[in-house]
Amino acid sequence: MNVQKETLVVALLSVLVLIAAVQAFQLMGLSGKSVSSVSSQIPSASNAPSGTPGETPKLNLQDLPNMVGGC
Repeated sequence: MNVQKETLVVALLSVLVLIAAVQAFQLMGLSGKSVSSVSSQIPSASNAPSGTPGETPKLNLQDLPNMVGGC
């Protein structure tokens, strides 16, 4: 049973080292890119609230129970 535990530990450590190597390789690939090229790959929020920045949303307190799941 002791040999099986050692084999399992070696296998898990090998997987972790492999994952770390893949992430290091990906990080090296990102180091040459500019911020704008990386941020262009991030999807934009299409359902973001509209309005002017700093404007507080107008809330109808009559609808508040429905908004929080009340009756």
